[in-house]
Amino acid sequence: MIHKQAYGNDPSHIPVQRLALGWLKRVHRFASHRGARTYWHSHKEDQLLCNLFGEFAYEFNDRPQVLLSAGQCIVIPANTPHRLIKMQDAGGKRVELMLSKPRESDRANSLDVVPAHVVGSLIKSMTANPCRVVPCRRELFTLFTEMYELADRGNSLTDEEVALARVIASMILLKFPNQDRIQGRKSVHEHPVKADVADKILAFIEEHYKERLSVSRLCAYGGYSRSATIGMIREITGKTPGEYGSSYAILVQRFEQRCK
Repeated sequence: MIHKQAYGNDPSHIPVQRLALGWLKRVHRFASHRGARTYWHSHKEDQLLCNLFGEFAYEFNDRPQVLLSAGQCIVIPANTPHRLIKMQDAGGKRVELMLSKPRESDRANSLDVVPAHVVGSLIKSMTANPCRVVPCRRELFTLFTEMYELADRGNSLTDEEVALARVIASMILLKFPNQDRIQGRKSVHEHPVKADVADKILAFIEEHYKERLSVSRLCAYGGYSRSATIGMIREITGKTPGEYGSSYAILVQRFEQRCK
């Protein structure tokens, strides 16, 4: 059982009944104090957790301790005893999705964005490498950040924001297993110069997403060939430059609509 004060602040969450997703049981956001600590506990659901800010250490009773830095994710399978044992920075932020395999009766639930059999397969894929820290791609990190802000609102969400939260939760689930396969290859992050160029190109796309950006223009900006430029962006985001610009524009549009 988790002690109420162990997290520093009571966790806000989006209730599953508001999201109408059979596989998503809870969405929590945690804003913790320095030195926050929890007791040994486990969950009945699989836990997908992303660290947005700060540094946390998790301890398990049957595997090595892990350090979760900002921009990293971890999957803790159901019924896995664990506890948070250290936090480096006050005001650290984490967001977690508590997931469970849909029941047979959920297959007919037309409200789910992702079909039940797909959800079951994705959760199985996610939990294949349990309690292992993985870096979170920029696009996925953006989705987790959006979900954190929505979870911070809790029960005060509008119908439009609830719909947005459903879409974001589904996008996270769909994209998370895919990034593991991408990071199985030799990463662009092993080359500091290329990683810096890739980040600059992504920032350039985000700054000029309303324009028609050609690959040639990105090549001229980054100083790499067409194939190298496309390869760097695809490795980091899982998309071509054009696809990334389009998806970024959609996220911005949703954010602007939510703020009206």
